Amino acid sequence: MYSNCGSAEDAKVSFDEVVEKDLYSWTSIIVNYARLGRFCECFEMFTEMQADGVHPDGMVIGCLISRFANSMNVGEGKALHRYILRRKYGFNQNVNSLLISMYCKFGLVNIAGKILFAGGDDREESWNIMFRGIESNSSSLMSVILSCSRLGVIHFGQSLHCRIVKQQRSFENVSVVNSLINMYGRCANLNKAQKLFDQIDPKDISAWNSLISAYAGNGKFFEAITFFDKMISQGSKPNVVTIVTLLSTYARFASVENGRKIREYIKQTGLLFTHEVLLATAIVDMYAKCGEIDMAREIFDSMAEKDAVSWNVMRPSLSFCRCLHIPMVEFGALC
Repeated sequence: MYSNCGSAEDAKVSFDEVVEKDLYSWTSIIVNYARLGRFCECFEMFTEMQADGVHPDGMVIGCLISRFANSMNVGEGKALHRYILRRKYGFNQNVNSLLISMYCKFGLVNIAGKILFAGGDDREESWNIMFRGIESNSSSLMSVILSCSRLGVIHFGQSLHCRIVKQQRSFENVSVVNSLINMYGRCANLNKAQKLFDQIDPKDISAWNSLISAYAGNGKFFEAITFFDKMISQGSKPNVVTIVTLLSTYARFASVENGRKIREYIKQTGLLFTHEVLLATAIVDMYAKCGEIDMAREIFDSMAEKDAVSWNVMRPSLSFCRCLHIPMVEFGALC
């Protein structure tokens, strides 16, 4: 209606002349400002509409989301999203799809993924929107896969996996495949993780780390140490990530025997000389959590350098067993 008034000012004059402004009147003026790219006025009118007791519907919200997305107006787009969350409006899934599209255009795929997962939206349309926004960007793909891992939403991760397979050029990226292995490992689907690992050729250290972490994280210690040995036999050299992953896992599951094997490997390779604080702290943590307090104390005392993390690893042992005669003032100075 107001788009025919010639200018935003003329449209505002015509709008102000309306005595009883209904949803249609407010929608028209808001859409007109959005169409002209005058987002400050657009949002002001949006706020005034609510103050006037008129609540926006899905059409108004959808129009604003689209306009903010197309103009790359990140600030106003986020403000509108906050409004939607604050008012707890039960907008239909089309609004969620528009929000996903908007954040993908902004390059904020983490937020887009959270909206998709939180809404339980498994429609093909929403997934296509999401995938179009990230398919050409490996970093974005890995970011969304990581979100699937952290949230434990394997069905969403599997949907994304299927779409990656269809787009073969994305699947050829080893980093993306490693992210999928990590996701399946965190979601305890070790068969899928193993199949993906087997497809990688050649296998880099990240691929080995992903698979070892998947098995170790699910308490499959025999498989984890088997692949650790296999990695070494095939000429791949474990890095600090590999070692710390295994030690922290064995600490969590109190598997001291496997922890000792890793410690022996560290001794043989001399890794401790280049990463003393990090690795020694991980070893201390492993022994302490496995109940080997004397051994933990021995290694801790032998450390030439200790950081705050090292001291904090020993703190639970001090409070629980009362067997470390380290003055608390030393802890206080470091924490």
